[in-house]
Amino acid sequence: MNSLDHLRSSLENSSPGVDRCLVWFVAATAQGGLRVSRAHAWFCRRTDPDVALTSESLVDYGDLLLGALELSSSEGLGLIEKVATTGGEIRLRGQSFPIGPFAEEGWPPFQRVPGRVYPIGNAGRRTWPSREFIFHLNPNHAVSPGGQPIPQVQYPQSPVVRAGLPPIVNPPAIVDPFLQLGYGDAWNWQNLLGVTVSNYRVRIASIQFDEAKVDVTLEYGTIGPNEITCQASFTTSTQERAVPVELDGNRAVIRQPSEPASRFSFFVVDLSTSEMLDWADYYAESAFRPAQISFATQQLELASLLDQGEGPTLEWKGDLGEGPAIGEFFESVTAFANTEGGTIFVGVDDHGNLRDIDPDKSKQRIIEFLETRCEPPIDGIGYEIVPMLGKQVLVVTVPKGSDPPYLLKRDGNVVARSELYVRRGDKDRPARRGEIDQMYRAKSGEPK
Repeated sequence: MNSLDHLRSSLENSSPGVDRCLVWFVAATAQGGLRVSRAHAWFCRRTDPDVALTSESLVDYGDLLLGALELSSSEGLGLIEKVATTGGEIRLRGQSFPIGPFAEEGWPPFQRVPGRVYPIGNAGRRTWPSREFIFHLNPNHAVSPGGQPIPQVQYPQSPVVRAGLPPIVNPPAIVDPFLQLGYGDAWNWQNLLGVTVSNYRVRIASIQFDEAKVDVTLEYGTIGPNEITCQASFTTSTQERAVPVELDGNRAVIRQPSEPASRFSFFVVDLSTSEMLDWADYYAESAFRPAQISFATQQLELASLLDQGEGPTLEWKGDLGEGPAIGEFFESVTAFANTEGGTIFVGVDDHGNLRDIDPDKSKQRIIEFLETRCEPPIDGIGYEIVPMLGKQVLVVTVPKGSDPPYLLKRDGNVVARSELYVRRGDKDRPARRGEIDQMYRAKSGEPK
């Protein structure tokens, strides 16, 4: 079964909830005029909380055009079938924009399973589960069914301006947000059609961890509890182990393992077809916690992280102290901001033991140092004081920075004695020349 067959099957199974197809596209200059470079077709329902399109639009910058429109589900499928075979066109406000033909997904090194489902815990996840498909133009086979070369579209890499319209300083950076694409790892692909099919049969609404069990709450859409089964597994330091699930209506209960687990996975499966309808994949040490996941107490959440030890997104600091200690703390802050973000526990030493600290004083020192020791400033750092075993821990959450690279200044001098750190494993280290160059290329909008 190819991607187009998988797409038709997904639409057939999701049809009770899907009533329209929203299309976003970006067109740019190619041989013979404007052609669609990238597009996204999203099959969904009008009441979906993630839907952002309220009316059709067409914004013309000359060499770059941004368009959005609504089709019926059947019209959307017809367009995709043409794009994936002979090529088609998107029509909007009296204009036609050629697109495709685009081939099967799976062009190395970006191979994907047809109809990928993003789990809770993934950045591409939406409120309801969905299947994602990719059709693209393989440069090695860029010819039409008739043997003619297909023009490859390249949207501008430099700023775009037009009188009466807001300037676009970095065109590649605005493409995925405009297209509502859920996968950010393909931002520099061109000549591509992404397709999303929302599935309104059932979804994982929430997951809560306590000391003895995990409670999962399900929300049913077009099917009921008698049509599904649930599976779960924990990954500990020694093995991955499937565990029983007690399903009662919209609630599933899983007993916690005796050994601390670093990963919890949960699956909702169609009882008759074995199709995976939804799933969650949660890593205990991750700095990113999905909104659907919670802990019964703050102490339990902290204990869960402490059980995992230091890692790529987790660091312990006994106290800030004076001299090297405060410097090492900010090495971790800038390293997290330059990499994938992370969490720092102030009041926990390198052996995982709790220390006596003044969390309010420590927080104030961090805020003061951030104003003078980091360049540029790091936005969005969070602070939380958590009581645990008669002591207090200051939890500092550092997001992945939006404007890297971030430099650590020594003695207030960012020119002569500045340092740039990255996180690798459970250590902070100075960035290498290639890593620094890659950050600056990304900042300027150049392909990595």
